[in-house]
Amino acid sequence: NNMARRMARDFDVVVFGASGFTGAEVCIALSKGNLPNVRWAIAGRNLEKLNVIRDRCQAGPNKPKEMIIANVSDISSLKKMANRTKIILNCTGPYCFYGEPVVKACIETKTHCLDLCGEPEFYDRTLLYHHENAVKAGIVIVHAAAWDSVPADIGVLLAAKQANSVGKKADYVEVFHRFKGLSSGHVTTYEAAVHGVGSAMGGQLNKIRKQVAEKFPAFKHAPTGIKPRGAISTSPIGYSLKFPGSDSSVIKYSQRILNDRSLCPKVGVFVVIPTFKDFFLVLVLGTIFGILSKFEYGRKQLLLRYPTLFTLGFFTHKGPSQQELSNGSFETSIIAYQSPASSSSSSPSSSSLSSSSKPTVSSSVLICGPEPGYVATPLLFLAMTSMVLESLTDTPKTHPPPSLNVVSGCTTPAALVGVQGIDRLVHKINQLPGFNISIS
Repeated sequence: NNMARRMARDFDVVVFGASGFTGAEVCIALSKGNLPNVRWAIAGRNLEKLNVIRDRCQAGPNKPKEMIIANVSDISSLKKMANRTKIILNCTGPYCFYGEPVVKACIETKTHCLDLCGEPEFYDRTLLYHHENAVKAGIVIVHAAAWDSVPADIGVLLAAKQANSVGKKADYVEVFHRFKGLSSGHVTTYEAAVHGVGSAMGGQLNKIRKQVAEKFPAFKHAPTGIKPRGAISTSPIGYSLKFPGSDSSVIKYSQRILNDRSLCPKVGVFVVIPTFKDFFLVLVLGTIFGILSKFEYGRKQLLLRYPTLFTLGFFTHKGPSQQELSNGSFETSIIAYQSPASSSSSSPSSSSLSSSSKPTVSSSVLICGPEPGYVATPLLFLAMTSMVLESLTDTPKTHPPPSLNVVSGCTTPAALVGVQGIDRLVHKINQLPGFNISIS
């Protein structure tokens, strides 16, 4: 009955927060036909700004059908918007302030919702307070369905799946992000980071995580005997720092749902910085950012008031130009290791391995793509949306709908698609301009 009601709605997709910097890029990607034959509309609180976005989308083959006025401060407007579509793409952040009303409206109207959020506190709050209602409504609330954190999350699942397919194990996985040509970002991305780090440094995130752990226990990894990489280390390709983004939280979220030791290794996520000068600069700025984020005065009166100063001009209210976006790219390397103990137990001939034996590489995945924040993000967001849309299709024309691992409740990318849908998602991503996923 829920599906029948959704199939009869005016639109397949509504982009909420369409006039924001990232929301606008999602709209432009939709207008270019990245979701063919999809009926879609744009939504936000400001009609004048929506008109600008609609005009920017006129050059593409798939123009938005309508503009919808909706505001997070007006729940009735959110429900009216959600009731007209199968899926809401929520691009309105910071999500810690503006995300929950959209989730509530989607649950009440039985409308699927995907976001491109990189704020762990929001994932946990939604899981804690809205998961059961989402399950009852028969909808999915998919968090981090963009560059935060599709490459890392599905990359770990791919690496574990590949290791299993060749008779090996993924006991420990390292994820390395490398960025090239990034020169600026929009201030809204920075603002979300300020509040996210502030939540972690101030203790709010830990408080809610304790409540989540009591209700939804974390996945328990088996001992591996592999010593994890430290928060700071060196390698032939540069200096690696523990990645400060949401990837680790998202991977743990997915593993809680997947709950399979063969698919859920211990994971470390890092960013690779090629030169000592840049490494030292990031370390200093990161330390200042972390300290100031912990205090309300530091957040409101310093970091949020002077974003350009505290990022040395990287984050601005204007955001990157199209030329700057075209110059950026990312590479995410995922390397799975098998412990000597696993090798010994799976191979009789290796029983003589000594305690000094080192872990061996059991699989690797390389995900390459365009500028992550505003080019890769909308494309990955639409690829994830396509997976959900196809699961709603009663009579697909070219292929059967993918069998999603999660059909209702709060979830994250790898848990949503699972082993049964991961190959289909990889195929979609490899068809996106500038993307390539290789597995070995």
